[in-house]
Amino acid sequence: MQSSVKSTRAVLLYAVLVSSAIPSVPAFAADGEVAASYDITLGGFALAKGNLAVKVEKDAYTARVGYRTAGVGKVMSGARGEAKSTGTLRPDRPVPASYLLEGSGDKKDHHVAMGLAAGSVRDLDVEPPLKDDDERIPVTAAHRRDVLDPLSAILIPIARRDGAAGPEVCGRTLPIYDGWTRYDVRLSYKRTETVTKPGYSGPAVVCAARWIPVSGHKPDRAGTRFMAENRNLEMALAPVGDSGLMVPVRIAVETMSGLLVVQADRFQVIAGSHAAR
Repeated sequence: MQSSVKSTRAVLLYAVLVSSAIPSVPAFAADGEVAASYDITLGGFALAKGNLAVKVEKDAYTARVGYRTAGVGKVMSGARGEAKSTGTLRPDRPVPASYLLEGSGDKKDHHVAMGLAAGSVRDLDVEPPLKDDDERIPVTAAHRRDVLDPLSAILIPIARRDGAAGPEVCGRTLPIYDGWTRYDVRLSYKRTETVTKPGYSGPAVVCAARWIPVSGHKPDRAGTRFMAENRNLEMALAPVGDSGLMVPVRIAVETMSGLLVVQADRFQVIAGSHAAR
């Protein structure tokens, strides 16, 4: 169960789960704001609660996420935490400027403070630090360039002139650095479905996902091999009003302990919206 709680934290903050610029697409002119809450289950059992708030003002964004264990997860571990990311939006991807993570659980505290410029890490403070280990793939300076933090990675721009969301939303690879490890999440189109949640009713684009380790990991670990070979990962994305941005309404990941599902139970577009309420 300890590894399951860690997986929950990773999914909430990386979400994902887990491109080239498109200069013909206009800048993000419309503002938007969304507040969502999530139930997290493992093998059908309640594991944690999460919340996400994203605000877009012109081409600037602020995103916050929080989580705490619940149900079975609370019995096994009192993990909780929060993260914040800020940056600007390009038509093809976010460009993060700062990322802060504070978390606790498994009798350990976790801290990341990351400053970025033009998508590259300039300042970094992490706790606990990554231990030197001959079995670990080293994180190089090149691995910290042109990256997304885990929270910015779940903000997916709609790269179409008409602002409509289609299969091309999934046609991207997310280069993520969390302060300890560097990995890619490769998305591909799976299907489009209709979702109905308190605060939103409309289409959601479902992307299949692949986790591809780059550095900071131990390649011979069973968990690393399992996730690298895992084909059962997907993320359903819904639009944030007229902001030209999409965020997850559902994330599903097969883990070594069962299927982990992060499911929105409330998805409220607060401003800049033409979506159903």
